[in-house]
Amino acid sequence: MTSTPEHTTPPADRAEPPAARPESLADLLGGRRGAVDATLPPVAFAVGWLATGQSIWGGVAAAVVAGAAVAGWRLRRGDRPRSVLIGLLAVCVAALIALRTGRAEDFFLVQLLSNAASALVWLVSIVVRWPLLGVVVGVALGQR
Repeated sequence: MTSTPEHTTPPADRAEPPAARPESLADLLGGRRGAVDATLPPVAFAVGWLATGQSIWGGVAAAVVAGAAVAGWRLRRGDRPRSVLIGLLAVCVAALIALRTGRAEDFFLVQLLSNAASALVWLVSIVVRWPLLGVVVGVALGQR
């Protein structure tokens, strides 16, 4: 008597998990929500500064309130607490710089220096013929 092998499906606990959809580059950078979250405190600073007769304290208060509101919203959304705190800390540092120097435009100094450093890193990556954009896209697409 010969027995024929039966074809069975694997048990549910041994089934392979569904393939995860790779995140797009826009998702990795925060998408539209990330852009809005990053824009609100500086806009609030400018509006507060103008609304209070060009008072740095008015601009700082508006920016910190907006930053705290964005932080609260992000925590409710389930964003990582560490990244939320870093964003709020950046707003507070920018506010302290503006208060310390007494110049409203210095509120934007941290972001300006951050962008300049980022541009320098991207430029150096191009000069050494290892473009950072290719590295970022490769990581985002799961390539080596």
